[in-house]
Amino acid sequence: MQYRTLGKTGLSVSVLGFGLMRLPVLDGDPTRIDRDTTERMLLRGLEGGINYLDTAYPYHARSLGEGGRSEPFLGDFLHAHGLRDRVHLVTKLPPWMVRTREDMERLFDHQLRRLRTDHLDLYLLHAMTLDLWRHLESLGVIPFLEQRLGDGRIRHAGFSFHSSPAELPLLLDAWDRWEAVQVQYNYLDRNFQGAETALSLRDRYGFGVAVMEPLKGGNLGDRMPDPIREIFRDAGLSGSPARAALRWLWDQEGVAVVLSGMSTPEQVEENLEAATEARSNCLSPKERGAYEAVREALSTRILAGCTSCGYCLPFCPVGVQIPMNLALLNDLYLVAGHKVPTMDRSLMKAYYGPFVRYDRLLPSERAEACVGCGACAAHCPQGLDLPGLLARAAEALRER
Repeated sequence: MQYRTLGKTGLSVSVLGFGLMRLPVLDGDPTRIDRDTTERMLLRGLEGGINYLDTAYPYHARSLGEGGRSEPFLGDFLHAHGLRDRVHLVTKLPPWMVRTREDMERLFDHQLRRLRTDHLDLYLLHAMTLDLWRHLESLGVIPFLEQRLGDGRIRHAGFSFHSSPAELPLLLDAWDRWEAVQVQYNYLDRNFQGAETALSLRDRYGFGVAVMEPLKGGNLGDRMPDPIREIFRDAGLSGSPARAALRWLWDQEGVAVVLSGMSTPEQVEENLEAATEARSNCLSPKERGAYEAVREALSTRILAGCTSCGYCLPFCPVGVQIPMNLALLNDLYLVAGHKVPTMDRSLMKAYYGPFVRYDRLLPSERAEACVGCGACAAHCPQGLDLPGLLARAAEALRER
């Protein structure tokens, strides 16, 4: 495992962080974490050198308006194994649940109890936009953070960012004690939500950069079709597409830690192995050219920039499985640009796979059940036109 300094926090963090948003679950229920499998994954990750654990109040909940199971699971795990002092523990304040200064205090105290700790190594304001910041600022978030930093219950403060690049400097100028910024970054989404802007401002402000969605919700991982994988292979980039995506991020010295939402023991092993080779400025010109070629090839095939975060799901009045439908739409175009393969048997099987999985969904879960109300879109961190994309998915996936 390699380690880097997280900006002016001074924390030495593993280049691979463990994001506890997509843990394995039982019977498809997000609130029923598969405890045995997850414990094995975490123990293996820590054994392999991971020391940065990232969770949030709503992770593994059915609704953004309730506390999920990720925080209490992690607290119980660290307490049971006596590991709290070996990790940098990170969680987030959910601004959509804050209506008063007292709400900040109540939520924060609840999070400490759920995590079974007396302090947080890094506390982030979750999914910040300029509007959400102004809302929190009007309620006294700056004195709240300064008080918690003063009494040691928060060691370092920052925010995760879900807005346009133009808003990032305004947020950074709003308070002079930001120490970390978490941004969505991968070789496809370079400045979609201000990642390249953050890296360019890092030295001026001194904050550390943590990266989320390195695989764009899995679109840069195992779902990538073989013809596009060949571009990496031809450039000498061995291993899986996921490994290649991580290596691209670690090549950049401004990236301190990359969060992987690992869901299987196999993913933990693969990512740990990849982290052993994490070096900045290690890619050759030929390898960098391969990323450009893959980016170009994928840009016309990933129709929905969905990362499967699930923030939209609680707001669908009919129960459409929005991320699943958009993943099927992407899979359809990833394989063959929605053109029926005529020669390769493996391609043909991959092409028809999305139709089979679509048929297995309940009628109320399919894209065609969408009523176009738009309630989901208001909660999408990617700013997607979800009703429009669901209509496109329904049209494409009915052609079977």
